[in-house]
Amino acid sequence: MPHLVLECSKNIHTVFGYTQFFKQAQHIVSEGLPAQLSSCKSRVYIADGVYIGDGSTKNAFACLTVKLVAGHSEQTKEKVGKQLLQLMETFFANHRQKLAIQFTVEMVDLQASYFKIDW
Repeated sequence: MPHLVLECSKNIHTVFGYTQFFKQAQHIVSEGLPAQLSSCKSRVYIADGVYIGDGSTKNAFACLTVKLVAGHSEQTKEKVGKQLLQLMETFFANHRQKLAIQFTVEMVDLQASYFKIDW
């Protein structure tokens, strides 16, 4: 725990280095919450069928959801969320000329019904 889930529109799939992004994002999360780096799990989903705004092929999105064990303060989640949003802007900075990208970060507390096993 935590889980970092990145959803992106297909038109930015080829311009984005996920491995390096997740390495830095997991560091922000593990230091900021704190959480054990070894327990961070990250994945990306590419949305093929999207319609954004006026439908222009230059419109794009990157939405990061961070699923956390409940109990972190709102101030901590806000601080980490803003750092992650800044990281997203940095990673896509070179593509501002080509794409109109919308970024979001959502910090989600997991319910008490979350279960896990580490082997």
